[in-house]
Amino acid sequence: MARRNKNYGGYRGAKRQRRGRALSIIVVVLAILFLLFAVYKFTGGANGKAGSFILFRPFKYIDSLRGEKGGSDVDAEPILIREDPRADPLGLNGQDEDADESGGADAEVSKGNVASPERDAQAVKTVRCVRLSRDKIGDPAYIERIAALGDAGYINSALVDLKLPNGALTFPSQTPLAQNVGAVGSADIASAVKALKDKGLYVVGFVSAFRDNLVPAYDKTLAIRTGSGARWLDYDSISWLNPYAEGSVDYISDLSAEAAAMGFDELVYYNFSFPVSGKRDLIVYGDTSETSRASAVTLAFQRLADELKAKGARVSVMLTDGAALSGADVENGQSTALCAVASRTLFEPSAQITFDTLSPDLLRPCAYINLAGMSETAVKEAIASAADASYILHSGSGEYPEEYFAN
Repeated sequence: MARRNKNYGGYRGAKRQRRGRALSIIVVVLAILFLLFAVYKFTGGANGKAGSFILFRPFKYIDSLRGEKGGSDVDAEPILIREDPRADPLGLNGQDEDADESGGADAEVSKGNVASPERDAQAVKTVRCVRLSRDKIGDPAYIERIAALGDAGYINSALVDLKLPNGALTFPSQTPLAQNVGAVGSADIASAVKALKDKGLYVVGFVSAFRDNLVPAYDKTLAIRTGSGARWLDYDSISWLNPYAEGSVDYISDLSAEAAAMGFDELVYYNFSFPVSGKRDLIVYGDTSETSRASAVTLAFQRLADELKAKGARVSVMLTDGAALSGADVENGQSTALCAVASRTLFEPSAQITFDTLSPDLLRPCAYINLAGMSETAVKEAIASAADASYILHSGSGEYPEEYFAN
């Protein structure tokens, strides 16, 4: 009879132990995978966009729940936030109203972009503003000439172009969509903003919102279109982003965030409406029965206002002639609701539209005065007509002689 190996029993025992440990590890891994799958299904997807999401902040005290730092351990437990984006197409719900005031992680901005108390006080003052030349914005001598107007007390702010009606940007945007359509500019706007602010000027960005000839050509799902699906063009052969399309608002939001990061104190949006000219009877928006044009425009503007407030910047809007006179322009989507949100409401003076004929619903009106073809006397009269109200001057050359302001 063959001799049994004396170590064989020990070997089989060790093997059984290894199998037991391996089985235990497999059970634990399966349990973890099951829990992860349950969380995935509960949150509605990998990123939570399909239904809800979980936000864990195990080490962050929430001032709005605790009242003040040093609260109980309950404050440090994970927080569950649930939301249904289907009821919030523009992403307005779920924003922490106190985030911009509490200084939490969701509202963090660089110190250079947070409006100081002095700058906040300046923001509510009457604006005496000039629109700068895009071609000269990088010239230090030009900045000095503009700053000299501020030193003399003639102006207190400067307007800088960021996005033009043709869709082109003046700055080197990092927004992927802007890069894809070739909209990015090359001017060092950030340095110009810093130089202007160092001179004590309040700096405002000028943004053509929905009028855009580049993005709609690249992505027709974001464009206002005709019944045939073709891109609709206004009388100047320029297309428009569709305010009903969430992606259109996302694009404007992304650009606005970049502007705030450059240090702009305020952004003025023009063309913030549905198209104002052209064969609008050819436009087909699809089923929009649940959302009026005024609601679409107002929701978009409110979203930008909320986002930029958290970044230390304010928003203003240029009104259509109809909205300036009556307070609302139903066809173009502008209403008095914009005035309630905006830091300023801009209008272009004309024979029919003056400070005296403006709708009484307009809050903080600001005249946008185009100096093209005006004599020095006419310019002085236009400035004088603004009296104690706000105004922005636009000279095609970007130059503003002191004689314009002298009595």
